[in-house]
Amino acid sequence: MIYYYLKDVPKVGTETKLEILDPTGKLIRKYSSTETELLDEPLGPDDKKPEKEIKPDAGLNRFVWDLRYEDAHRIPGYYLWE
Repeated sequence: MIYYYLKDVPKVGTETKLEILDPTGKLIRKYSSTETELLDEPLGPDDKKPEKEIKPDAGLNRFVWDLRYEDAHRIPGYYLWE
């Protein structure tokens, strides 16, 4: 878990980024308040809309990282089913 503190809510249109680096400073993962979570398959009629990767609220925030590196690049609109 990663905890971070924001004194105030960022202004509308301002991006909040969380970058995870390895010991040499190389970027492992990047999360943004302007990006939404990637979907594994198209939304169904009863599914909720994807949420932002991080939510920058005033005060103490918690982010849970899955300890994984960046995923392979995806082809937009192409989904695999079992």
